[in-house]
Amino acid sequence: MISLYESKGRKEWVDLGKGISILLVVLFHCEEYLPIVDTGTKEIFSFFRMPFFFFLSGYVFTSDYREFSFGKKLKQIFRGIVWTYLIISTIIVVPKYLSNSEPVIYGFKSILLGWATWFVVSLGVAQLIFASVLNATKNLKYIGLFLFLSVGIGIFIKSITSEILPYQLDKVFFVVFFFGMGFFYRIYEDKFKNFISWRNLIVSVFLYGSLMMVESLFFKHSTTNVFWGQELNNFPMFMIYTICGIIMMMLLVNKLYVKHLNLICYIGANSLLFYYLNGGVIKFWRFFYEKLVSYFPINNIIGFVSVFIFVAATLFLIVYLVKKHCPILVGDKKAFNHYFPKFNW
Repeated sequence: MISLYESKGRKEWVDLGKGISILLVVLFHCEEYLPIVDTGTKEIFSFFRMPFFFFLSGYVFTSDYREFSFGKKLKQIFRGIVWTYLIISTIIVVPKYLSNSEPVIYGFKSILLGWATWFVVSLGVAQLIFASVLNATKNLKYIGLFLFLSVGIGIFIKSITSEILPYQLDKVFFVVFFFGMGFFYRIYEDKFKNFISWRNLIVSVFLYGSLMMVESLFFKHSTTNVFWGQELNNFPMFMIYTICGIIMMMLLVNKLYVKHLNLICYIGANSLLFYYLNGGVIKFWRFFYEKLVSYFPINNIIGFVSVFIFVAATLFLIVYLVKKHCPILVGDKKAFNHYFPKFNW
């Protein structure tokens, strides 16, 4: 399995960070779908789990913003996000909605309006917005101003509606901000080299832990995560928690020895496919767990850990088989150039 990850041409620490984020998503969904154990991490990880992924996506958005090609980026977004969203969401829509006892027609409506898989849709729309801005101007001051304007737009939308909007427009502009943070970090990365240290990592962990204690003791867990709820309770604190969490995770993945964590890097390199499939795989193993526990009493912690391990192993197997036998399904560049050569993907 370790040999599955090909690091050539990739930022290993970025794949590691994305892999950790996706594993935290799987952990969260395991708790949601199989509520037999409370790990106590739902709120702690929620503030940076997805924003850190958006940050990393912004980091790898372009290697040189001055040479940015809008046309190439549009093809990349279509191949990597739009294509996979339409194909995979359509494949899983029937079993997903039948398992939830909901009309399948709602599933197709959800796909067309961008309500399915909020994380992927909001990431794709955010990339389109950011690509359009970068195509319009390379002036970093204007781009920076747009990031803060995006936060303002996001707050305005949240203040006038509590609905989940088509194409996740109630979340997208917050995604743009964290995406832009990663974009700017790459530009000024050299200036932060001395900041990457074990000392600062320890300080950041202590600081984030302290902030979580403040949230618990003084705010009574009332701060709203803009990617979960439709309200904006204690929004400044949400931003503080999230930015501190991103810094902490950025320090962590830069200090870990990647060579021993290739399995997690493999998850990061194939993060969207892992994300698409994790909910269905968890429900699959939940079914077997509930059948088994009705005959053989199992300790809740052992059962939960076992389900988590089986889910992760199943996801690895499915992703490996899909990439080996049907790479075009996941937007593989070589496969697209093979089947659609005239587009020069």
